[in-house]
Amino acid sequence: MKKILTAALLAWMAVSFSATIIWSGEKTVNADETIGASDELIIEAGTIVRFGYSVRLIVYGEIKSMGTEPSPVVLTGIGESAWGGIEVSSASGINEFSYTFIQNVSVAGGNTRGALTLQSSDVTVSYCRFKNNFSNNGGAIKIVSGNVTVQNSTFTYNYSSEGGAIYILNDSDFSSLINIIGCRMNDNDGGASGGAICIQDIDISGIMDLNIVKCDMFDNFGGNGGALFYANLGKIDLEFSKSRMFHNTSDYGSAVFVKFNDLVPSNILQQKFTNLLAYKNVGYYQSGMYFDMGQISNPSNLNFTNATIAFNSILPSKSVKQDYTSGIYIKSNGNFPQIRNSILWQNTDYVGESNFFIEDGSGPFPGMV
Repeated sequence: MKKILTAALLAWMAVSFSATIIWSGEKTVNADETIGASDELIIEAGTIVRFGYSVRLIVYGEIKSMGTEPSPVVLTGIGESAWGGIEVSSASGINEFSYTFIQNVSVAGGNTRGALTLQSSDVTVSYCRFKNNFSNNGGAIKIVSGNVTVQNSTFTYNYSSEGGAIYILNDSDFSSLINIIGCRMNDNDGGASGGAICIQDIDISGIMDLNIVKCDMFDNFGGNGGALFYANLGKIDLEFSKSRMFHNTSDYGSAVFVKFNDLVPSNILQQKFTNLLAYKNVGYYQSGMYFDMGQISNPSNLNFTNATIAFNSILPSKSVKQDYTSGIYIKSNGNFPQIRNSILWQNTDYVGESNFFIEDGSGPFPGMV
């Protein structure tokens, strides 16, 4: 009986001592601000919050940044100072960012945060703007599993060593749902991987249902994947559809670079690449779409349909011999994907038109219907 009373008392205390914190008007934050697990932070429309150098906002409870179209919330540094960004690690809260501008974040050193880091949390990001942010994983947003929707938002002039705009990592024992819908990503730099989006999988994680739909990605740079880099180890179910990629630049895969498990034979979940436009992207070695099929045993689960891949090209170089091609490049072990109802048009290499190539020498293109 005493244990029951103690538990009830603790529960009552947790509720009784929870706090609702409201920010409004203009606010300056000079030291790290932490929102406790039982607390809620509400940022009202029109609020401007200026953070000191490297100062972070850390949320274990709930955050609701409730800007409107005429009166957005602005989260920025003091003067020219770069601040430390926002971390949301909320086990039970329902978090929301609406019409919120997040800018001038710089995550220094070996930290692996993004400007907005979402760690296994339930978060909706709508009509937000991310500009001039710098980090190591996800210039604007880093998503680690959870239940996250990012919609109708813009990402401009963000930089990261992986994922210029968004970095997505499947790293949880539990299943997760990630939706990236109706977003515009331009002039971002993804360093080594993913000018706009970098996606990484861990083979001991739960299943991630990932949907990237109706997005525009243009004028981005990434070493592999000018618009999108995707490494799949068998735990991500992907739909990438109704999106446009143009004027992106990379070493390989100027629009999309996809790599499947090449260590051991394995199966993949459904992978849908459909209704995509890759247009006038430029690669130093290979341009357009690059697929490394690894050792996957069920390539029919990769469905590539109704795409237009046109006018992608390779940058001239006097010092580097070009051994690759534009259009679609397949690196495979006889495990070819199915390419259906798609247009490959006027993609060029040094010699002339070059729309597809299979590295293992099996041709003509198997699966082309």
